[in-house]
Amino acid sequence: MLLTLGGCSQLLLRQTCVGLATDINYCLAPLPLQDKDQLPKDQARGAVQPAGQSETQKVNLQLGETQHELLGQMVLTPQRLTLVGLAPLGQPLFSLDYDGVRLQSEQSLLLGDEFRAEYLMALMQLMYWPLDSINASLKGGALVQEPCHAVLCRVLYPDGGKEQILSIDYSHRDPWQARIHLRIPAVALSMTVTPLDS
Repeated sequence: MLLTLGGCSQLLLRQTCVGLATDINYCLAPLPLQDKDQLPKDQARGAVQPAGQSETQKVNLQLGETQHELLGQMVLTPQRLTLVGLAPLGQPLFSLDYDGVRLQSEQSLLLGDEFRAEYLMALMQLMYWPLDSINASLKGGALVQEPCHAVLCRVLYPDGGKEQILSIDYSHRDPWQARIHLRIPAVALSMTVTPLDS
């Protein structure tokens, strides 16, 4: 499913740090360790799958009144994380490539200047990466696991605050098998990721 974007596309080097809210910043976390024994054992904490993981997903994104649907493939190796997005009819939209230090994106000109690849990669990491790794890369807030109506939930709080900045609900204890719903109420963002391989 990994496709090269042809024709009307542009290659961009992206920032690896994003603002999630006022005074809360997230810099992309390093790639998971190649040594499986060093990965967290507790799936409930969001352990990343071992090297060579590939997942095909349906992504529904709503920002205010605007809705988008796309197909995505996330490929994780010890050297890189690649995320490819396709329109529902199969047209390539973007390809993101993160080597643990730099983030490059190749994207269709149809996406315009508003598409911020670094935000999409950051949101995917918030969903799938271990909490310890995420929190080491967060400034001004903490992502915690807490009881909720779903099987598993993560919530981002500002340092010293109780207001939920971001919430993530999982339908399965293993995030790689779960239908995941992410919400950022302050910007009316809702994102649902459904695995198609499981």
